[in-house]
Amino acid sequence: MVLVFRRSMAVVRKAWILFVLSIAIGVALVVLLNGQPWVWGASGALLFISTLNLIYRLVLRHFSVYVLTNQRLRQVGQQGLFKKTVVDVQLSSIESISYEVPGLFGDIFKYGTMMIRTYVGDLRISFVSDPEMVYNELQGVVDKASSADRSAHKLENKD
Repeated sequence: MVLVFRRSMAVVRKAWILFVLSIAIGVALVVLLNGQPWVWGASGALLFISTLNLIYRLVLRHFSVYVLTNQRLRQVGQQGLFKKTVVDVQLSSIESISYEVPGLFGDIFKYGTMMIRTYVGDLRISFVSDPEMVYNELQGVVDKASSADRSAHKLENKD
């Protein structure tokens, strides 16, 4: 069983807002100051920069994934265009799992924060899409892994 999940589109909300605002400001500049020679260049530059920012944020979101298997949870985080970090957490080292939905917007847009406590430290995953579903899947896999570990440990103790 493999479950791949990503962060919610709410991660790029600031880039979307900046993009929409740059369009509105560009249109306002063109309408109000149409006679000025620099208006079209400034509007185009503003739109170009905000478009690049939006694409950059969407690419980072797309390539930052979480992979849950029957043995581990792997976090692959894209940081910038050329830097990638990978964190592996063995399911047997997970002590507890919890999640929270941050208010009205989290309910409406179905995102939240997962907190995974391990023997080594805590793993906090923010802006998880559908945190309840991910929590249930992760909890089920962790329960199966821990019961399999207990069974294997009992077999080793018998011998």
